[in-house]
Amino acid sequence: MPNKILLVEDEALIAMAEAHLLKKHGYEVVTAHSGEKAVAAVDADPEISLILMDIDLGKGMDGTEAAEKILVSHDLPIVFLSSHIEAAVVERTEKITSYGYVVKNSGPTVLDASIKMAFRLFDARKKEKQHRDALLHSQDLMRYIIEHNQSAVAVHDREMRYIFVSQEYLNQFNLEKRDIIGKHHYEVFPDLPQKWIEAHKKALAGEVSKGGEDPYE
Repeated sequence: MPNKILLVEDEALIAMAEAHLLKKHGYEVVTAHSGEKAVAAVDADPEISLILMDIDLGKGMDGTEAAEKILVSHDLPIVFLSSHIEAAVVERTEKITSYGYVVKNSGPTVLDASIKMAFRLFDARKKEKQHRDALLHSQDLMRYIIEHNQSAVAVHDREMRYIFVSQEYLNQFNLEKRDIIGKHHYEVFPDLPQKWIEAHKKALAGEVSKGGEDPYE
């Protein structure tokens, strides 16, 4: 199934020519001739996967206003297609979205390459967000499991700073969670016996050891 592009262009003849060009490159194309109609089209059609947005759209909202309104509720790549070459105009669009800016009459090759690049960038950002969300979920799950563990459990980073602690850990050592997360273990326990410091060094170096019978004072 071809990617569906919303072409936003107020000049009907130009829109027809650009739509014909896009269809030749294998895209499905729908058009809107104003910013208001562009917003309505995106709201009505969930299959739209990219927007080619002109900036000057006659009366009503311009392309930048339409893009901002669309992005409030839709995560879509928007490529601006405009005759403007002024730096101020380009900078304004970059503050809205950064999927591309194509000057009109750049040619079909440039336009197609810009669209493909926008799709690749959008897919990469979506995968990055999914990975970040999965990582945050796993951290939240880890935090929940540890905090509700019935044993006295503490998790440190490689610098021996506190990341997670169980409520039982706080209770046993008479600590407050807000006072230790992010702090160094030896700052919280300045009188820690040297044998435990040595055990930590070995663990951080990769050594696995057990001391089930050794009391932790």
